[in-house]
Amino acid sequence: IVVSASALETYARCPFRYFLSAVLGLGPRQDPEKILVLRPQDRGLLLHDILHDFFSQLRTAGQLPVADHADRALSQRLIQTAQRHFEHFAETHPTGFALLWELEKERMHERLALLLKREGQRGAAFVPEAFEAHFGLGMSAGLAEEISDQVLASPFFPEIPVQFELDDGEVIGLRGRIDRIDLSTPAESAESGEIGGQQKARIKARIIDYKTGKPPRGQFAKGLALQLPLYLFAAQTLRPELIWESARYVGVDGSDQNTPAEFTAETWPEALRTLRHILTILVTGVRSGCFFPQPDTCYPCPFPEICGS
Repeated sequence: IVVSASALETYARCPFRYFLSAVLGLGPRQDPEKILVLRPQDRGLLLHDILHDFFSQLRTAGQLPVADHADRALSQRLIQTAQRHFEHFAETHPTGFALLWELEKERMHERLALLLKREGQRGAAFVPEAFEAHFGLGMSAGLAEEISDQVLASPFFPEIPVQFELDDGEVIGLRGRIDRIDLSTPAESAESGEIGGQQKARIKARIIDYKTGKPPRGQFAKGLALQLPLYLFAAQTLRPELIWESARYVGVDGSDQNTPAEFTAETWPEALRTLRHILTILVTGVRSGCFFPQPDTCYPCPFPEICGS
């Protein structure tokens, strides 16, 4: 079995929803004429695409870290990048009433501007290095179509299996995509020992997952927040030469989501044991065909007409 963090979170939220989406392959019925406002999931995808494009441009242009470059020039580039994505999105997706769409764009511009400002305030100890860093058991044609040519040309992780052993000894495969990975600058990197009369530094790394909504409550949120720990496990497995310092959420307005959901090198051993226990329970449920509905998680649900709970 090969699973993603989002699929496991869906099962933890509602096993029947997992059955409909992951097992039967069903999706929500789309009726563009009934969409009056921008849907939250579309807003999240749009903001993620803008940030990926923007930071990729800065890396190509040698304008990272943000703290070392002029605010005005970067702000103008961000506005132009966002506007280009807004125009393309409006051509390919329903956006609802025109006035509400204009207000949505204005709010997204404001949130992106705040993110850029706070990005500069964080200093230059870490530099964004990888965006939409994918990992897993090979790449399907569908996934390849969703990932930019630039990411495919220089993948951050090797394309090898990421195996996770459960409490009962079963091994499952993991796949996913990490929003962003930052690497430390030479001045921030840790010294790991003397080789040939010189100190060899090990590069530090941290994982950032953008959140457009509220961050989860607690590290695992009863199985509803598995992305960060699974991403950190995969990263440590695939790139052990790096010192994986942390994995945390960052709001799309640039605000630090300082909640218990953050994982650090110090808390990771205990967190890994908890993660292994949670995944064992979830995978056992999937394997046994336990797909009951969970009525207290119905909103929002893409299958109200099928379920009826």
